[in-house]
Amino acid sequence: MATGLAKTLVIVKIIEILSKLMSRGEIPNKEILMLTHRDDLLEQLKLHVDEFNTIGDLTINLHELRDYNDVRYFAKAECAKRTGCILLPLR
Repeated sequence: MATGLAKTLVIVKIIEILSKLMSRGEIPNKEILMLTHRDDLLEQLKLHVDEFNTIGDLTINLHELRDYNDVRYFAKAECAKRTGCILLPLR
């Protein structure tokens, strides 16, 4: 697909929609795993998520997959304290 078509923004919006469905119990409450073959795509996602986190009620927490087991328990506890918080392990 061509560059500049807002695919990353669509991904962030899909994460937001999935979060709302999970919070209403319409789909199971699960983590979302994002995999890509290029680090620059992950960096782009991180930038869009950072921007999204400053303007919305939902907080998307990103974690490197290699660190995910170490942060999972703490991150889930932190998310449990807030509404609209989801974990997104990367790589």
